Amino acid sequence: MSSRIRIALLGVEQPHANFWQAAIRGSPHAEVAGVYSDTPGLAASFAEKYGFAATGDLPALIDAADAVAICSVTTRHADLIEMAAAKGRKILCEKPLATSIAHLDRIERAVADAGVFFMQGFPKRYDPVNHEIKRIVDSGRLGPIHCVRVRHGHPVGVINPAFAQSWFTDPALGGFGALLDEGCHACDFLRWLFGEPESVICMTAGESLGLRVEDVGIAVYRFPGGLLRGGRVQLGFYRRREFDRDIRQPRRDRRLGRRPGLARPDRRRLSENLCARRGGAGRRGSSGPEGEALDDLAHRAAVQGRHRGGSPECGEDLHRLHRQQQAGAVHAQGWPPRG
Repeated sequence: MSSRIRIALLGVEQPHANFWQAAIRGSPHAEVAGVYSDTPGLAASFAEKYGFAATGDLPALIDAADAVAICSVTTRHADLIEMAAAKGRKILCEKPLATSIAHLDRIERAVADAGVFFMQGFPKRYDPVNHEIKRIVDSGRLGPIHCVRVRHGHPVGVINPAFAQSWFTDPALGGFGALLDEGCHACDFLRWLFGEPESVICMTAGESLGLRVEDVGIAVYRFPGGLLRGGRVQLGFYRRREFDRDIRQPRRDRRLGRRPGLARPDRRRLSENLCARRGGAGRRGSSGPEGEALDDLAHRAAVQGRHRGGSPECGEDLHRLHRQQQAGAVHAQGWPPRG
């Protein structure tokens, strides 16, 4: 009997499935059990590209696996999680978790009732640069922190004309746009640094690209205890790719990773700078495409059962995070929650 964890890919509509399969194949502890997709022909083409077996028999594939990795359209997450949890399978699910509070409740009940391992793909917690930022913040050496600004953008809305007609921009499949799809990373990063916020308010707009969902949003978080007076998250589908963090203090502005002449942070240079401040070489920043490198770190760790970044893995924690974001989105847009 194989000692490797057999992982079934349930849905490959989300492009991150390409990175997930690479992480699974690169691990000595795991292998792909098979590929399933609701989209006609997609599982077959994906399987042929990477040398896996495709199947249209979803229950049989789950039965043949030890764990599942879900990269389907967002509205299918609840159904697939319920099926996998009922079989006692470990679950790794793409973000955002769901498109409605009702689906979140279903996911939370399924995971809690089955008592299965559950995790979402939040790679920001595995980035060595972010670990160094958290270490500096936790050390108290910056003093009282009153404002943190996180800008998280993705250029796909500009560089890929087909994006406007993709399932990501269809409310019936993706639910929401930039606020949930990209904003969940910024939200998770803030919660990792500072814990649970007291409140969150959001505003969104969709005039920039004319999509069926919002293409830009802003969220303001207020945290307890005076540690953080306000946290602002800016996100969109039209920005250049960057993940910028400014940590400011009264009467002086300390910016991690900013250098004169740099239009945006250079991840490798920033990592080397931060490690140099510690007096050693340390770990370098990611090499290669950012998404691939960071996803590989996160999901390889998940496959091997390591939680170095403390990624949230319980249903209650994830449910709370997503409920905060969706409540803000519904309030901002006036959209009714979908069942």
